[in-house]
Amino acid sequence: MENTTIMESSNESTIFTWTCDPRSQSSSAADLLRMINASGIGMQVQMYFPIALVVVMVIIFIEEVIFHVKNSLHWKRTVYTIWVLGVYPVLSLLSLLGIFIPRASAVIDFAAGFYYSIALKKFFMLILHLYGGKQQMENALKGDRIVSANPFPCCFVCCCHNQPMSLRRINILQWLVYQVVIIAPAGYFIQTVISSEGLLQDPATARAAGFGLTVVGWMITCSSFVCLYGFRVLSWASKYSLQQYHIRSKFSPIQLVVAFKTIQSFIVGVMLRFNGLSCGFPYPDRQIDFLLHNYLFIYELFILALISWFTFRRLEEGCEVMIRPLPSEIYSVNTENMTEAINLGEQNGGMTYDDQDSNVYEKVEIKSDLTYCEDKAIETV
Repeated sequence: MENTTIMESSNESTIFTWTCDPRSQSSSAADLLRMINASGIGMQVQMYFPIALVVVMVIIFIEEVIFHVKNSLHWKRTVYTIWVLGVYPVLSLLSLLGIFIPRASAVIDFAAGFYYSIALKKFFMLILHLYGGKQQMENALKGDRIVSANPFPCCFVCCCHNQPMSLRRINILQWLVYQVVIIAPAGYFIQTVISSEGLLQDPATARAAGFGLTVVGWMITCSSFVCLYGFRVLSWASKYSLQQYHIRSKFSPIQLVVAFKTIQSFIVGVMLRFNGLSCGFPYPDRQIDFLLHNYLFIYELFILALISWFTFRRLEEGCEVMIRPLPSEIYSVNTENMTEAINLGEQNGGMTYDDQDSNVYEKVEIKSDLTYCEDKAIETV
């Protein structure tokens, strides 16, 4: 993993060194730019292309803001949507700063974690606003058992499987998401303090500081996994009730942002710990895991921003929350309507559809389903 590149500026006598030695100091922004410009066209394209992606994301965000403001039906919903869509340009811009100003990595992580956690909270508030509040959400979902068994990637969760929605469970889901607003910024703040005090460079405190950073990193990772589980459950629950709002296609990019920021950062950190990262991409530095994660994160955010550009660019006029019927409402059969439907089917050569009485058609379908279930039960016995 050791790799050192030495370059000398033609204007100054100072020698700038690229190295992945953990005991060295990261390059300053001015030194980094001089190194990039002296490295040839390949390095320049590699380092400057993410800038173009960030500019495109900012332009897309501005267009999205104009679109949603012009077509706003509910101002609060519009504000929540803008907060959520701002995740892509804000996080990509901060990741870009992290690449070109590696010495400010701790502060940049704190700023990114703060906005990221606030945006996740705003997205949950957007979902509640679509339902009309917690009580309306409970009424819409109480007819279905909404918690799927082991939703990926939270396959380790073994509680609350296939439980009906209630106001208490809505509050639990809310705090599963909201806890990241407290834990993530607090964790990044602690990391900022440890890094800015130079505790990792001091041999007397390096071991304790490294252990502290590891504990804080695990805390942030677990917090993000809990938040991701809450979003997975909420997405699964809302796929029927909010299908007119195309809510599944809106959930997916946000969940992927959480996954990339959490899982990818964790994997890259583990690879660095076991010497699985080669020094040199995007450029040699002691914080190669931070640089690699942010470099890849910009490309991932660009793809997710394009997906969100299409999924959120839909007019919501006329969209309604679809109420999931209770089991008693699904299987209640009116005997009189059923008899009438059977007689009508015999008169029409076996057809059971009547344009003048859709209620009869629905009851025949329910009868058919019940008969099928009864037959399957008999076969099982």
